[in-house]
Amino acid sequence: MKLKIIGSSGAMPFPKPFCRCKDCKKAQRKGIPYERISSSLFISPNILIDTPEEVFRRLMKFQIQEIKHVFYTHWHLDHTQGNRILEIISRSGFIGKPQSPPINVYLPADMIPDFRKYLPSFGYYEEQGFIKIIKVNDRKPINIEGLSITPISLRRHDRVRYSFLIEKKGKKIMYAPCSVFNTRFDGFWDNLDLLMIETGWIGNTKELRKDPPEEWFLDHISLEEDFGLLDKLKPKKIILTHLQASTHQTYDMIKDRAKKFHNVDVAYDGMDIEL
Repeated sequence: MKLKIIGSSGAMPFPKPFCRCKDCKKAQRKGIPYERISSSLFISPNILIDTPEEVFRRLMKFQIQEIKHVFYTHWHLDHTQGNRILEIISRSGFIGKPQSPPINVYLPADMIPDFRKYLPSFGYYEEQGFIKIIKVNDRKPINIEGLSITPISLRRHDRVRYSFLIEKKGKKIMYAPCSVFNTRFDGFWDNLDLLMIETGWIGNTKELRKDPPEEWFLDHISLEEDFGLLDKLKPKKIILTHLQASTHQTYDMIKDRAKKFHNVDVAYDGMDIEL
């Protein structure tokens, strides 16, 4: 099973436009792993999870040859704004040349209302034959390209959010890049070879849960809680992704905090994973 991290940032890409702080300057100067787009994952040979704004540039940079299947964790724009890639891939771009077959877009049934409300372009894409929307169900596996991909609702009471369990030849990867706080963990999270999870916020978890300076602290897991999952879920390895540009979480900062754990690593754009 081969995967590549296409994007590893949170709601904002990094460096931020017009910012002249030392972290953004470093990202501009050195590029990857400091420069990054919002979260996205490629699963070989042709499966993509989420389409952030700059996804098309990353797909070209990393020499991805084909996308036939696309999954979404939720509708937020940092995970969907680059969705025109679906049209660009399907349309030939040349007069007289037929367009390619539609890309399969897999949407959990309870996610479809959000897409209809906030992302009307998907309806247009389907009408034009650029995509085929396939309704899938929570915790029901889909077999694609020799893989099993299972949509796993985080089962939060306040929003629709999904992770994806990716399985092949007995290996299990859970991709959960956003809004993991208050997830109702069940048996699907057991015996993971790899847990890819949002980095979360840094600070005193107990105090900030009690008196959060803003609602965002109640939407996302903390880094301290991420590390606690090593004991709670016991994955063989964790990769922290969805680093928060809004709080200037740098690659070096998170790498330094994770170094005390032998089985925790930090994502970067272009990171290859093979199990």
